[in-house]
Amino acid sequence: MCWDSPRNSPRGKCLLPTSEPVVSNITLAQLVDAVISSDRSTRFQARGFSMCPLIRDGDFLTITPLSGMTLRIGMVVAFRRPGSQAISVHRIIRINGAAYLIRGDNSPGNDGWIVKEKIIGYVSRIEHNGKERSFGLGRESTCIAWLNRAGFLYFGCRIAAIFRRLTNSCNCNHNGT
Repeated sequence: MCWDSPRNSPRGKCLLPTSEPVVSNITLAQLVDAVISSDRSTRFQARGFSMCPLIRDGDFLTITPLSGMTLRIGMVVAFRRPGSQAISVHRIIRINGAAYLIRGDNSPGNDGWIVKEKIIGYVSRIEHNGKERSFGLGRESTCIAWLNRAGFLYFGCRIAAIFRRLTNSCNCNHNGT
């Protein structure tokens, strides 16, 4: 899940309304660093679709510092993308020593092996339309990580999107006429 990144949005268009202020990913990264380094949680609005359906474009995320926490498979973490200062929020799907393989639930490929120093914090809260969503952050997160690693989540999301489009485009009258 990347913020303010037109190349990750459908058809390369920015998803933010023009009346809403846009903060670049680099500026966001600097703000998040300042808050997290003081051992405080930070909250911001997610942009993109790489973590659908768990995190949707426009959801508010709370990122909590690791503070010595042991990272585990299934955790949703904020991290620096390799070779850039950009921040993404994706799920840990495999651990190899001090490196973590990370991938979005709705992404076709991995982000690569990320060292702990590049992981900023973990997602401790998701708010969708003003309501807290906790599914995908608890015990079930390990199972979700395994499904993600096997590629089932990405293809499942694609099939669900096609089905949604088909059912939404149907102008059937269900009263038998």
